[in-house]
Amino acid sequence: WLLSFSHHARCFAAVICVPFGTILPNRLVKGAMTEALSDDFSRPTPELCRLYERWSLGGTGTLITGNVQVDRRYQERPGNVCIDGPQDAEQLERLCSWAAASQAHGSKVFVQLSHAGRQTNGMINLKPVGPGDVPLARPHQMPRFMAAMFYGRPSAMTLEEVQGLPKKFADAAQVCKGCGFDGVQVHSAHGYLLSSFLNPIANNRAQLFGAGDPCGGTLEGRARLLLDVVRSMRERVGGSFPISVKLNSADFQEGGFTTEEAVQVALWLQKEGVDFFEVSGGKYEGGIYGGPAHQAFHC
Repeated sequence: WLLSFSHHARCFAAVICVPFGTILPNRLVKGAMTEALSDDFSRPTPELCRLYERWSLGGTGTLITGNVQVDRRYQERPGNVCIDGPQDAEQLERLCSWAAASQAHGSKVFVQLSHAGRQTNGMINLKPVGPGDVPLARPHQMPRFMAAMFYGRPSAMTLEEVQGLPKKFADAAQVCKGCGFDGVQVHSAHGYLLSSFLNPIANNRAQLFGAGDPCGGTLEGRARLLLDVVRSMRERVGGSFPISVKLNSADFQEGGFTTEEAVQVALWLQKEGVDFFEVSGGKYEGGIYGGPAHQAFHC
């Protein structure tokens, strides 16, 4: 038993070199958990910095932040940090402090960049957007009348709005790099905006705008936005700054994004220079709440 424990301890303690040269100090990774610790202006706070300093003190090699929104109008909940467009000196200073606190005891820190899409919290905005106009079906297994109070019916994004999203993610990634974070993670799981574009149930653009819409219909169309986001980020931050993607292995919903499709999307993303994937599953309508969900970190 002691020999087995010693072997596993050595495995966990082994460093990992991701493809573009960043060295992760060990194999322990804290996955993203929503903290809700920003201030009223969606900026990092001393409380948020203290939390990450403590996680670093615990010896975890890599810390992935809770979802940081690239558009403050569409947040997962109040208290999300937002990096939305140009940042003033105060915001940049706070972001630098967050990065430094996370690295205080040798950890690497990745910022998870996201857009809540049709899962935008109603306390923020009851007029969310999505790939189409399909509302959430019993999120968190709520009764329908309650769901309508927390999540509005989404409006389908125009093609112009969709095409503007890669720049938002690239702008935020550039800010993260400049503030000293070690990398970024694109959140394309759990039913948030990029994930919902992959989901053929939520993405009804072909029905709304016709078969010629470039971001709906086939898997290639549904994956186009995610690939454009990663490509735009890579062009902006260069080849040495790590980019991760959190991707659903499946939506755990009949007719949703499948494991076979996830494998194909991952292969496309690999060609775009993604360093590593975090594989998850499910969304508000199933899997995360009330269904089987499985998470694993793959390097």
